[in-house]
Amino acid sequence: FSKIYWFPMGLIRLLLFILAAWLIWWLLRPLFGGKKEPKLKKDDTAGQVENMVRCAHCGLNLPASEAIREGDLHYCSPQHRDLGPK
Repeated sequence: FSKIYWFPMGLIRLLLFILAAWLIWWLLRPLFGGKKEPKLKKDDTAGQVENMVRCAHCGLNLPASEAIREGDLHYCSPQHRDLGPK
């Protein structure tokens, strides 16, 4: 053996101790409430399919719940309802 060591034994032991501590922490973190994912607030309307209607004046497609209805025609705004169909 050479008298010059690239990695002294103390440094190797320290690195192994750090690696073992990290491994233990990584394995036990779920038990101690580690990083938790934020809970997303679900909207009741999210994921529901809604009928789309076309504005009789400009042809814009929009959800039926947001449309202004006059008879059988749908409009995207009060201004387009006042202008009437094209």
